[in-house]
Amino acid sequence: MRFNPTWFGFTLIGVAALAAIAYSSIEQQADTTKGLATPAAAERPAAAKPAETVQRAADAPDAYTHYRVGNAAARTVYADGAIMWVGTTMGLVRYDTGSGEHRYYDKRDGLPSDAILYAGKYGGRLMLGTHGGLSVFAPQDGSWQHYGVAEGLPDARVFGALAASNGDLWIATWAGATRVRGGLLGQRAEWRHHTVASTSGGLAGDRIYAVAEDRAGAIWFATQGGVSRYHRGKWTNWKGATGPAAADAMSVVVTADGTVWVGTLGAGLGAFDGKGWRAYTAADGLPSDRVLALHADEAGGLWIGTDKGLARFVKDKFSVLGPDEGLLGNSVYSIATPPDGTLWVGGNGGVAHIRKLAWRAAR
Repeated sequence: MRFNPTWFGFTLIGVAALAAIAYSSIEQQADTTKGLATPAAAERPAAAKPAETVQRAADAPDAYTHYRVGNAAARTVYADGAIMWVGTTMGLVRYDTGSGEHRYYDKRDGLPSDAILYAGKYGGRLMLGTHGGLSVFAPQDGSWQHYGVAEGLPDARVFGALAASNGDLWIATWAGATRVRGGLLGQRAEWRHHTVASTSGGLAGDRIYAVAEDRAGAIWFATQGGVSRYHRGKWTNWKGATGPAAADAMSVVVTADGTVWVGTLGAGLGAFDGKGWRAYTAADGLPSDRVLALHADEAGGLWIGTDKGLARFVKDKFSVLGPDEGLLGNSVYSIATPPDGTLWVGGNGGVAHIRKLAWRAAR
C-alpha cells in the first residue's frame, strides 16, 4: 500500500477557506506528542514540519495529544470501535488506536474524490460522503461501491447520510435529499429525490448539510434554508422567524432523551422537545452563536462545536474546552467519542485526542 503525504485541505462552505497541505504517517515524537511526520526531503512541502504537542503547565503529561495537519482541517472524524477514520478534501486516513497503525486512501485507491465530507456506517461497511458522491467501503477486502450523478444522485456533493431504522437510506446532497427505500442502492426504482419544488416547500432548502432520525422514526434535515422533518409521508419545516432553528442550519442530532438539536450559523442552538423550540445562544453560555458541528454520544450527552471552542451541554448548562484545555484551535468542525471514553476533536490544523477533560464554566 503506497502512502502519498501530499494531501489534506478543506473548504468549509460559509465558514473558512483552507489550503491543501501535507499529511503523512502518524508517529510518536515524545511521550505525549504524536504528529503527522514529514516525508523524504524530495517530497516534502517547504512548510511541512513534524508536529509538537504543547502541554500547558497545569496539564497532566498525558492529558491530550495533537495530530497536526498544517493549516488544513479535519472535516469528519468517525469512531468505529478502536478505529478512527479522519477525512479531509485530500483523502482519508484509517488510524488504529490500539496498534498505532494507519492507512491512507485517495483517488488512486478507488475514491471518486479526495474531498471527504462525511463518514459513518451502512450495513457494517464504511459510508463516505464526498465531492464525488456516496462511497461504500468494505475494509476487509478493500472493495468500493460508488454512487454519483451517473448512478442517480441529483448532485455529487454528499454532506451526510443516514441508515434509517426502517431500512431506508437517506443521502443529503446540495440538490435535495435522496431516499433509497430498503437501502437498495443497486435498484434505481427504489430511489426517490426530494427537493423544495417536489415537496411544495416542505423541504426548507435544497442544500442539505446533515440528516438525523428521531425516536419516532421521523427524519430531520439541516438545510441552508432552515430545518425540515419528514414523517409518515408528511413534510414540516421551520425557517425564518418560526424558531431558533432558522436559516443556515448546519447540523442536526437527536440525543437519547428524544430532543432534536440543530446548530446554525449565527442563530445559535435550537432544541425541539416534540412540542416547540427553545433557543440557546451566547447569552445562555454557548461559546458562540456560530455552531459548526454537533455530536450526540451514546450516553445521551450533547457536544457542540463552534468557532470559539467546544461545549458540552449538561443539566441546562454549558461547559467549554478551548486551546488552553487541549484543542488545536478555536474552530471545531468534527467530534467523536469512541468507547474508551476519550474525545477526538477535528479542527483547523488537525485532530486533538483528549484523554483527560479539563472543563471550564462558560463565560
